[in-house]
Amino acid sequence: MELSNTEIKRNEILKQIISKGGLLGRCANLYVNDKSMAHKFILECSEQAHHAMLIDYFGIDLISEIINYSKNFNELAC
Repeated sequence: MELSNTEIKRNEILKQIISKGGLLGRCANLYVNDKSMAHKFILECSEQAHHAMLIDYFGIDLISEIINYSKNFNELAC
């Protein structure tokens, strides 16, 4: 079974968040096998992406990926 671009991108983002560790990394790890919850988690991260703490924690590259995911896949029904 081939993964869609959305699934590939979602998995890449989750892996990056997991690698950051902490509470958000643990949350991301919980959603790795649940497409719908993973999608909602990333969308929630994008809602919080303007906070300086999250920018420092994730880094600008990951924040940019999260925001782009949100813009491109916001209407996605998982």
